[in-house]
Amino acid sequence: MTTRSLKANGDWAPKQKSTYLRDSSGAKIPQIEAKTGQQKIGARGRKMWQRTTVAYNDWNERDNAEKWRADWAASCNRYLTADQQIDHRSYDRQGSEQMPTIHEGHTAQQMGDRSERVQLNQQIKAANHQLAELQAKLKQIQRMIAQLVQRLQEAINERVRRIGLNPTDATAGAIKSAEPTVTESNTDAQIQQRQAEQRESAIKRQNRDHERGRSNYAAKPRIERSNQSDQRSGPSR
Repeated sequence: MTTRSLKANGDWAPKQKSTYLRDSSGAKIPQIEAKTGQQKIGARGRKMWQRTTVAYNDWNERDNAEKWRADWAASCNRYLTADQQIDHRSYDRQGSEQMPTIHEGHTAQQMGDRSERVQLNQQIKAANHQLAELQAKLKQIQRMIAQLVQRLQEAINERVRRIGLNPTDATAGAIKSAEPTVTESNTDAQIQQRQAEQRESAIKRQNRDHERGRSNYAAKPRIERSNQSDQRSGPSR
């Protein structure tokens, strides 16, 4: 692309133009006569100022290339589907693991497979294809792991329900009641605590049964003596 712009009348504009040098405050910088230390005076008594040559436009500035590429990608993406979106950035800047191909050029393309540059690009494309397949398999494995984790959580919840604890919400990990949350990390501890409480309750129940048995045993002789006394005295007349 040419870096020369066109004037309003259709003529080519110059590549460069002359302009005044200016200081930090924007004022023109004078040309100083070395002998006198005064500003030089030119023809017709005009003061002379320092000048410099600059590009007629900013088309050669590298920062503009980045802006134009971004604008081009945005314009294309307005008409492309979600799976066809393009990115003007390099693979490295995108954080992609894909390898970029190299520029082949007209001569290499004419040579075809005999060109080293063409052969290198073919190898890069094959490697990128294998990488894409591996990434797809990795995503599939990640989905399988997520499903297994969900099934494990459901199994834990079922185990918790069987022993009387509150189940967790399989999607959010939240308790369905106001009691403390049951997660994979503390489920076993709560199960052990519940089992200990059940054992303690069983021991207390056994103690109560034992005390009740002792009380019944102590009351039995009194009942027998009372019955024997009634038998000796006979029926009342």
